[in-house]
Amino acid sequence: MKDWLGVFLPLWAVGTVAWIIAGFVMVPESFRRPVLYSANGVWTTRGYDLVNIDWEVARALAIVLGPPIVILIVALTIVLCESLWGKQHPRKI
Repeated sequence: MKDWLGVFLPLWAVGTVAWIIAGFVMVPESFRRPVLYSANGVWTTRGYDLVNIDWEVARALAIVLGPPIVILIVALTIVLCESLWGKQHPRKI
């Protein structure tokens, strides 16, 4: 059996870097403005309300960072299922 994760991770890493660079270039709002902002202009480290989310920036970040994270979660789920299934049904050589 081929090491699926060993083949996938380098491809995922290169693809993720390319996707994020392209996303930051095409959707510059995703890194120029903060997602959480203070309505009165005073920055605090706590006490943010969900009403103060900049949804345009949140959407841009979801476009840029969402797909690589989802792909990694799917890949790790596949690896987990393969390892669990492989323990229950050992291969006979």
